[in-house]
Amino acid sequence: MKYLPVLLLGVSLSACTLSQAPEPEVVPSPPPVSRAEVEALHHELTLLHQDLAALGERVDSLEPLTARIARLEALTLTPPSRKAGGKGKREPTPSEIVLTAQKEARVIPSERGYFGRSAEQTYVYQPGRVFTVLLKQYQASGIALPPGEQLVIGLALVESDFTVIVKRVGTELLAYDTIAITPLIEKGEVDAWVLTQSGRRYLLHLVIGPVGMIAVTFEAPPIYQDERREQKLILPKPQS
Repeated sequence: MKYLPVLLLGVSLSACTLSQAPEPEVVPSPPPVSRAEVEALHHELTLLHQDLAALGERVDSLEPLTARIARLEALTLTPPSRKAGGKGKREPTPSEIVLTAQKEARVIPSERGYFGRSAEQTYVYQPGRVFTVLLKQYQASGIALPPGEQLVIGLALVESDFTVIVKRVGTELLAYDTIAITPLIEKGEVDAWVLTQSGRRYLLHLVIGPVGMIAVTFEAPPIYQDERREQKLILPKPQS
């Protein structure tokens, strides 16, 4: 019987140990937040939503541009296509070639040509160049060739549109031909030329308009024609 109190004490201690439950974890309470801070957080959240919506609109607007950029990049990498026959550039027509050549060879009046307060335009002759002469209706303009020049073929113009008079002036080696040309039309452009005995060809671009040049003089190395006759060889008379 002496063991009974000890046994009862052990049973009671075991029962107390089994009946205890685990204590729950204690979560600390959040710090107190003021009303002003809550309103500030709501405002910031609203701005973030607005920025997100704007970003979405930008992405939507950039999608077509992205496709276009891709097409342009593909085109830049693609070599240019050639037309049928292997010709990439159109060949100029004969008429275009002639007009371009005559335009590029054209010489127009300049201040340098009116040096020394002269009202007479001076051109320096150059083979193949086209010299511009401004004419006015019913006003005669003179064209003087260099010394020694003599016309073989003068200006071949329509007689109903122009009056052309050719005269030779000067003496001996300094003699030269002059051309007086008077347009009978009010306006227009005509290409013409003259051929001299020396073989020079003077190409002219005649422009008829409100202003006419009084005179045009050509400068070039003078042409001197050797008029000396060959000396005859005098043979001795045969002796009989």
